[in-house]
Amino acid sequence: MAHRCVAIAFAAWSALLAGCGVALQEQDGAAVEHPEFLTPVAQVREAGVVLYWLGEEFEAGSLLFQIAGSGQVISRTGGTPGLSLNYNAETERGGTVGVDVESYPAASGEPSAARDAAMEVRGATSKRVEVGPWPGELFMLPAGTRPVNQIWVFIDLGPTIVVAQVSSVSTGVPGTDSNPLLEEDLLLFTLAANLRPYPE
Repeated sequence: MAHRCVAIAFAAWSALLAGCGVALQEQDGAAVEHPEFLTPVAQVREAGVVLYWLGEEFEAGSLLFQIAGSGQVISRTGGTPGLSLNYNAETERGGTVGVDVESYPAASGEPSAARDAAMEVRGATSKRVEVGPWPGELFMLPAGTRPVNQIWVFIDLGPTIVVAQVSSVSTGVPGTDSNPLLEEDLLLFTLAANLRPYPE
């Protein structure tokens, strides 16, 4: 009877956690969490990545950028994964502009692969920059008639490499609502002012 009660209690607890997005399995009589059902932040932290973000929201130009979703695990090269956090802002015309902030371990091949991809864009240029106290590298990527269609900034924070990616125009409406973060000085100032460790 006691064994049956324990089994019922475990089933009820598993059902409760499953409703919260956590899956359990029984291993040697104990509840074990499935790694694939962890949140993106927890998955990447389990791989030993020190994460950075820009807070829940920040202002740039006249726009308010807010975090969208819980992040996405990135592993293009099959090495240690990173985490991508997306921030969006609504423009006056009703479109959306954004910036992605990705965190990778310094030893990962992901940042190098991203640098290679940036330099493959015809007309791309790069230069060394300072993002607050941190050294960085800024890439400007043209497209079509736009001399700057995207800006990628690689920031060296020691154990973590942060890659910030900004695209030019808004989605959701026709026309061209420009992303204020395409202005180099404003982008570097915004990153320096807001970049900080993701809370525990």
